[in-house]
Amino acid sequence: WFTSFTRTQTTGVQAGAACATNRIDVKGIGFDSSNNLTMMVLNSGPDDVTVTSVIVTCGGTVKNNTSNLNLIVKANNQNTTTIIGTSNCANSNLGISLVAQCSKGGTTQAACPEGTCFW
Repeated sequence: WFTSFTRTQTTGVQAGAACATNRIDVKGIGFDSSNNLTMMVLNSGPDDVTVTSVIVTCGGTVKNNTSNLNLIVKANNQNTTTIIGTSNCANSNLGISLVAQCSKGGTTQAACPEGTCFW
């Protein structure tokens, strides 16, 4: 029993550590006519990730806090999604941070501080 338990725990810790180093990046693409934000998540890591939470800020104020996104981004790939209700924000004031779950366990995070989210 103890050997099996230890093996299970070790596997979970290793997966979590691997996910923490799974590099993801987030960038804003633009606002549509309804002031909804389209963003791109780039996954340059070896594991698929599912973005589970996104926080959008504008000038230090939270404009959107989404916790049911479930955006899947395959390993070494990218995906885009639209965040509804972000309010009109100048590119220089927009900030995005997100949390993603790795397919093998654990979580990873990405952010672009205000003023750095657009190319």
